[in-house]
Amino acid sequence: MSNPPFHTGIKTDYSISEAFIAQSASGLQKGGTLTLVANNHLAYLQLLEQAFGSVKVLAKAHGFVVYQTVKS
Repeated sequence: MSNPPFHTGIKTDYSISEAFIAQSASGLQKGGTLTLVANNHLAYLQLLEQAFGSVKVLAKAHGFVVYQTVKS
């Protein structure tokens, strides 16, 4: 489970998150999961869909969302 950083100073910066998600997609074994907690205004859903294909929203409340992906 992770809550990756998305700031470089005050600017939104997805580079660390993009690398983390891509490395997770290639590093997880089949059936392995990645669960990500994030502010719901961030573009993590698209990044996760690009890397894993399918993404499930486990919870959404108070400006946050919990995503889960399973490596197929």
